[in-house]
Amino acid sequence: MGKFTETSLNEALNYARLHKLPDEWDGKTPFVKAIGLVSRSSGIQSYVILRMDGSGKQFVVKDWGIDAVKRIDTVYPYIYVDSQFMPRFTPGHEEDRYEYIARISNKSVDEVRQMTPQQQVAIMRDYAIKKQLSKEPKN
Repeated sequence: MGKFTETSLNEALNYARLHKLPDEWDGKTPFVKAIGLVSRSSGIQSYVILRMDGSGKQFVVKDWGIDAVKRIDTVYPYIYVDSQFMPRFTPGHEEDRYEYIARISNKSVDEVRQMTPQQQVAIMRDYAIKKQLSKEPKN
């Protein structure tokens, strides 16, 4: 591990208030925050802090490097989406889900009905992540 990679790992662990890297991400479970190992345009690797949005897109929110991030190589989530922030709906009660999504997204119920299930889940997950982040300590 290069000096900058090691330094950025220590910075990321301190920022996340962790003593060691969490387990590597399974590639499926939605997370709120993670430490990410990235490759930079200069060819070196370093650690950053990542967030995930409701659609599953990951983006850098804290970076100790100066050159551009080329790709995310490995992800180590340390805060997962808490199920208390993600609503559950009874099968056969789709109208309840449509009304909930319409309320949190400022869309009409008709617009929500036209969305794919994946789009609906992305809106609910994004809202859950934002709600959860509002309850987390700031950093």
